[in-house]
Amino acid sequence: MAMDAESQEPGNPGKEFNAVDVINKTYANATEYDLNDALIFLTKVINRTKVRNKQLVKQHFGKFVQCRTVLEEIWVDIKQKGYDKEFTTDLENNIKVVEEKFRKMTSGISDDVEGKIEGGRREYYMKKYSLLFNVKFYLRRNLHNLERFVDIYKGAMEMYLELKNSVYIQKVWNSIHDERCEFLEIIYRNIQRPGCTFHEALYYFDLYFKVCEHKSEHKIMNTLLVNFKENSTKSLELSYLDEEECLKEITRHYLKIMGRVDGKIQILATDHYFECIEKILYNKELLFIKVWIRKLKENTKVVELSSDAKMVYFSHLKRVKTKVIDDGFRKIPSVTVETFKDAMAHMEDVFNLFIDVVSKEEKRHLKNKVLEYIDKCYESVELKKFSDLESVIKDIYETKHLLGPPDSEDVKDLYKMINKYMEGHATKIIGIVKGMIEQKASDVQILMEIVRIIEEMPMEHLRILRRIKPLVEGHSIVMYYLSNILAFEPPRLSNDLRKKVDEIGDQFGFLLNT
Repeated sequence: MAMDAESQEPGNPGKEFNAVDVINKTYANATEYDLNDALIFLTKVINRTKVRNKQLVKQHFGKFVQCRTVLEEIWVDIKQKGYDKEFTTDLENNIKVVEEKFRKMTSGISDDVEGKIEGGRREYYMKKYSLLFNVKFYLRRNLHNLERFVDIYKGAMEMYLELKNSVYIQKVWNSIHDERCEFLEIIYRNIQRPGCTFHEALYYFDLYFKVCEHKSEHKIMNTLLVNFKENSTKSLELSYLDEEECLKEITRHYLKIMGRVDGKIQILATDHYFECIEKILYNKELLFIKVWIRKLKENTKVVELSSDAKMVYFSHLKRVKTKVIDDGFRKIPSVTVETFKDAMAHMEDVFNLFIDVVSKEEKRHLKNKVLEYIDKCYESVELKKFSDLESVIKDIYETKHLLGPPDSEDVKDLYKMINKYMEGHATKIIGIVKGMIEQKASDVQILMEIVRIIEEMPMEHLRILRRIKPLVEGHSIVMYYLSNILAFEPPRLSNDLRKKVDEIGDQFGFLLNT
């Protein structure tokens, strides 16, 4: 049978408890005042008992919860195992009695505990995220205290990112839209103000993007670009004081802006940067230029450029190097046979100056400029005699190491140029002989020119004389003296011609033994 502990009279098991009977027997002779005093006393006792029970439950609340859980598990287990129905019914009633007592004892206590926990949690979050909950107020108060505004914004954003899934927190964060926009507008006006230096502009720019949500905002980037152009132009106006320091300052500014803007602005900044660099660079000595070409190459290792900006940068750099090389080889000194070697030395200096700062493609251009320079020097020198040609050709030949290995195309081109010069000089000499023949020069005069050719051109005279032979076939005496040198059958001479040959034999007879 189920036991109801509250319905049984204490000390008399089995008999139901009747509160009215107990009061009638206990207080049969008591007055109304006595009963009232007793009621007050009982009320106090009950209240004290409730307080003690409440404290007891609070102190051991976990055990009460565990007890209830165990009872529920027992009941579930019994039902699953299908024990005797009468036994399980009594057990169920007893468990219900215990649960009811548990409910009465813990009534209000669990609510208090949960309320305190919830209240504590609320207080904890309010303290921990106080900056976020009050961010609008703090930002509004520090609109003109720029660095403090940024610190508050960054701190609140970190908190927001932790709680951003909360709809309420999203509303809190969205509420600062006006403050953020007003702050960004203040920054923008500061950068635009007249006299804003580049370093000030960078300072404001960095503050701007610590708050701006759109990291590719072109308005502020264009403003920074304009500031860069204005300040670099001012630097150029004072470049006459120290040109190298001017280049360094513009380069520092350029590198700083490139790390802060997007690809399109990088291209515009690069165009302006090289425009400034070239205004100084082209008027300096070659060694100074070479040093700065090295620095220009290193810039791309210092800052990250977009692919398009990098293409533009290297295009400008290639153009600068090409112009500098062209200008270096364009300055051809006044060349004579005596100074031709010095001209070749100048050319070699220019070549060596740039060979280690040019690309493979630019190296080809550099070698072409060497060949062009040699050709211009040769065309400008006056060769009065063949020994002059030999001296010049020797100086040219000694430059072949600049052009690569002997079997390289550039060296082959150099040899072709030398052959052209030799052929050109031979043609010039042959032209002299041809002119003499046309002017009816005597055989002696023609032979004297041939002797000069043999003496001055010991290595080339045979090739030249073979070309002269068809021109002098009508001059039997000349042909007679050339027959031995060119190894052909001498012409038949009349007595008169034989007599003339004998007359000049002392002067030209050695030709027959050459």
